[in-house]
Amino acid sequence: MKTLLRRCGALFGCGLIFMSACGRAAPEAIPRVLIRGATLRALVDTFDGLEATLGQKVSALGGFTTSSELSDASLTVVFRVPAAKLELALSEVAALTRRVDTRQVRADDFTEEYVDLEAQRKNLTATRDRLLLLLEKATKVDDALEVNRGLTEVQGQLERLTGRIKFLEQGAALSTVTATFYPQTTTSLDGTDWRPLEVARVALRSLLSVVQFLASALIVLVVFAPLWGPPVWFIRRRGRR
Repeated sequence: MKTLLRRCGALFGCGLIFMSACGRAAPEAIPRVLIRGATLRALVDTFDGLEATLGQKVSALGGFTTSSELSDASLTVVFRVPAAKLELALSEVAALTRRVDTRQVRADDFTEEYVDLEAQRKNLTATRDRLLLLLEKATKVDDALEVNRGLTEVQGQLERLTGRIKFLEQGAALSTVTATFYPQTTTSLDGTDWRPLEVARVALRSLLSVVQFLASALIVLVVFAPLWGPPVWFIRRRGRR
């Protein structure tokens, strides 16, 4: 029985190498596995009804919203749509805004990994079937336990591979879009956009930088006081005389 198990293991290893090599040699035989996504930042007049309207448009495209975060300064909505409708979804989002500031579309290629995973899954499935046959033919308890341990390990690997394959397939089928909206609060006299909240944030960061610089300078003076303190004291004393 142990000899049979070793043979199965050897067959599994050779089969895995063969299937992986075949997958790499002819990647054109299967469709490319691309996981696409996009990020978008845009200016809007108001947040009122924006999330609901966007959700309706996403649903009409066959997608769904995964998360949303609303604050006084921004609204961020993350949604997924069929990959074939990604560009249409971005156009629908842009139509709800005054201006799109940034728009980035990315595509990650997982074709090679997908080919390797499929080859491994085929070999693991064949190995599992052979182990099941060995388990049926086992006449001794020790042999049955040993085969069952090998079967459990192979089944665990097979489930992990299947989960990763499904993740890649779902990622290729649905694209993720992260849309961040900023409100149009005030317009200056010359017609250009003025964003007081952003101005306030920049001013606050500048103030914090100044405070940090002064605090750091004070700490340095205190630490080096033993060096500059005596000369200053001596100079002031001579000046008084």
